[in-house]
Amino acid sequence: MVWNDSLACCQEKYRSGEKKPNNSQLQKKFITQSKKTEDREWLSEVSAIPLQQSLNDLNRRGKRPFAPTNFLNRLKVREKVDQLNLLNLKVESQSKLLGLHS
Repeated sequence: MVWNDSLACCQEKYRSGEKKPNNSQLQKKFITQSKKTEDREWLSEVSAIPLQQSLNDLNRRGKRPFAPTNFLNRLKVREKVDQLNLLNLKVESQSKLLGLHS
């Protein structure tokens, strides 16, 4: 829940052209202040360590992790890697069929 709320906040800030909140701002808003609300008071029962770690992971995503072009570029790179792996697999299997590979 902390991850999702923080991610939604960061995406909204990105769409509006604002600067992404830093880790301490996110922790204050989505952990400390959330624990004081009626619908999120159950967060007080959870150890703060995994909640903080989820925000650390979110912040490790990079400077512009929510830009659609970054996501699409990573997807294109992954597709190319998958294509190369498939091509290498085909070449390797053909080599075995021809007896060129032991």
